[in-house]
Amino acid sequence: MKWDNTDLRVGLMVFGALLLGIASFVWIGQRWGREVAPLYTDVSDVQGIGAESPVFMNGFNVGRVSDVSPRVGQSGQLLFRIRMDVAWRLKDKAPMPLREGLRARVVPPALDIGRGTIVLEPAVEPGPSLKPGDVIPSMQAGGTTNRMQLVVDSVGRDF
Repeated sequence: MKWDNTDLRVGLMVFGALLLGIASFVWIGQRWGREVAPLYTDVSDVQGIGAESPVFMNGFNVGRVSDVSPRVGQSGQLLFRIRMDVAWRLKDKAPMPLREGLRARVVPPALDIGRGTIVLEPAVEPGPSLKPGDVIPSMQAGGTTNRMQLVVDSVGRDF
């Protein structure tokens, strides 16, 4: 087989394009990786939370749940560790106010249909900034069905 100058040029162009593609992939991956990082919380009842459930702070969508995994707590009860991929910076590069004392409130879906949400509630007196991978405490509200049962029970006692 006889080599031609065109073969060398095409080979160099393909090699250059491949290097450019790899460099672009690494650069974009680093940029996206800095904007979103995980926070974790442990709950005893997932209440409709699953992968892709939204995470809100002050009514603004700041992230998504990426994983819910069961584990056994220190006292032997079944807990669920929820991984939330949360934006650590706003679009204008200002840091998100994620500080110690932040709590994750699990909100069940309305009428127990659909997906639940997580609402991050800032502390009254915020502490130092959280770091990616920190575990924050959680609060849980009873589901709509539980609240309706309480109303029915209280009405039943009145008669």
